[in-house]
Amino acid sequence: ATSVELWKSVLDLDPDNTLARDYMKRIETRSRKTSVGAGYSSGSSYASAAPVTTGYQRGLEYLKEERYAEAIESLERYVSRNPNDARAQDTLQEARAKQQNLAEKSYKEGLVAYSQGRPTDAIKQWQNAIKINPDYQKARQALIKALVETKKK
Repeated sequence: ATSVELWKSVLDLDPDNTLARDYMKRIETRSRKTSVGAGYSSGSSYASAAPVTTGYQRGLEYLKEERYAEAIESLERYVSRNPNDARAQDTLQEARAKQQNLAEKSYKEGLVAYSQGRPTDAIKQWQNAIKINPDYQKARQALIKALVETKKK
């Protein structure tokens, strides 16, 4: 309940805050899952009502939602606690490869758009690349350069 209140206050200040919207959606989805037949009330503890999932399961859920950074983080934690789980290690490697490929694809599409004189499209592509892989420095540098140039115009 406290978390919901805090995220709502963030959304009141910034309705376009994707992180806050994402957490509200996750809370809503989980509360729906736990409330079916469970008598879930707003006064009960969310943590105790939430279904138990492993880091591996959570990582798979994030992958289905194409949330690669969170999936990789969850899988890395799981693998560090379970180093002998070959399935999880394979899933982690596949997630990293897919994240890199998708981020690289968006980055290159941004370069094409930029070279064709479409800086707005390029900016969107580079933002997408960073969303996919927050550590992608080439996309971050290109985005900053494009944003600075568009502000000058």
